Amino acid sequence: MEEKKVRFAETEEFESLYEINNSLPDKTWQKIFNPIIQQFDAFNYTNSFWYIGDFSKGGIVAAGGDFEDSSPLSAKEWLGLNPMSIGELIHPLDKLKMQSYVVYIAQYFSQLTEKERDKVKPSFVFRMRAKNQSYTWRIMHYPKLVYDGVFPHYVMCCISDVDFLLNDQKCTMFINDKREGKHEIFYCEEEEISLKKLEKTHPLTEREIEVLSLLQKGLISKEIATKLGISKNTVENHKQNMYSKLGFRKINELINYAATILKE
Repeated sequence: MEEKKVRFAETEEFESLYEINNSLPDKTWQKIFNPIIQQFDAFNYTNSFWYIGDFSKGGIVAAGGDFEDSSPLSAKEWLGLNPMSIGELIHPLDKLKMQSYVVYIAQYFSQLTEKERDKVKPSFVFRMRAKNQSYTWRIMHYPKLVYDGVFPHYVMCCISDVDFLLNDQKCTMFINDKREGKHEIFYCEEEEISLKKLEKTHPLTEREIEVLSLLQKGLISKEIATKLGISKNTVENHKQNMYSKLGFRKINELINYAATILKE
């Protein structure tokens, strides 16, 4: 498994994100986020809530959604909440990992323009305390992050309870970079402290990849059989196995897939 060079961020470094003196006017968040909040309220589903953090104030300035079962705190109690207090709601085994993910994203976004930031979508899977104080798996994403220069000013977080969907999950960060069509996944083992990059994998055997490579070059089954010293029927079997494993039905889907995995 390839190690991703993402170091762990200590509490002091995480806290320092909220010590920036930003220059944006007070309550700018209302103009920026109200359209998103209205959409959330329209399409919200059970056990999801949102909050808006103001880095310059070191706390939450707005919150809404379904807090009845999703959180041990009410929407009113979330207002003004310090980021360290939010950390106390996260499972102890995930807290340091989430701090590190957040610091990593803050630095990642500091290198982007405002337009570029809207095309990069991070999300996180972790455990958080529910109303009954038990820990359940959540997914959190940022509908929008607002920077003042290279420093974060506002962040809107949406958190949904997905415990009923997940089994054997790890604390994970996903980054969907729509600028370059890049999808990266990082995760932490339960007790390990290294943040790892999840390698792209595929279910094909070595022989199937050989067949796929020759299909991509334009060879037909008979020519592939001759090239590999196997029968035409064996080549057809390999193709059918690939269709079954990958969920494809057409040869052009296989060839497009080949272009993805064979260039790595």
